[in-house]
Amino acid sequence: MVATLAFIDRVFQALITICVCLIVVSVTADVVARYGLRHSLMFVNELSRLGFVWVTFLVMSLAIGRGMHVAITSLEAKLGPTARRMVYRGGLIVVGVLMGTLLVSAVICIRERANESMLSLPLAVSWFFVPVAMGAAHSLLHLVVGFIHGERKERTVEFE
Repeated sequence: MVATLAFIDRVFQALITICVCLIVVSVTADVVARYGLRHSLMFVNELSRLGFVWVTFLVMSLAIGRGMHVAITSLEAKLGPTARRMVYRGGLIVVGVLMGTLLVSAVICIRERANESMLSLPLAVSWFFVPVAMGAAHSLLHLVVGFIHGERKERTVEFE
């Protein structure tokens, strides 16, 4: 399961890279068009907003998998190993329930908004909810792996 999750992580990283490139290129083109040609590109606002939503929810699951989300561990650090694992797993269960709720809500929104079109792009509004569902499902997988492992990953900050 860990190898499969690592592969999914790489796919998410590739999607994030594509989305960030799309945001940068489209916003740059809009700035050039606005100031160089005195005409703004109509679709850039919606496209960049869609890209930001995709990046945000895809990165969310990667942060959860790496233990890079916000965590207050002062109480947990004062507990013994068994109690620490219980508190950690309890937190994972709570977050898992929230992610499950987010996943179900996103799927409902995808279904309900499938026939509603965006203003300037030939896409359904439901594409705003697809990364929410993907990120929630991917987060659930990371939470299951964390629950099985039973201990919080130590954060490591690497500078290159």
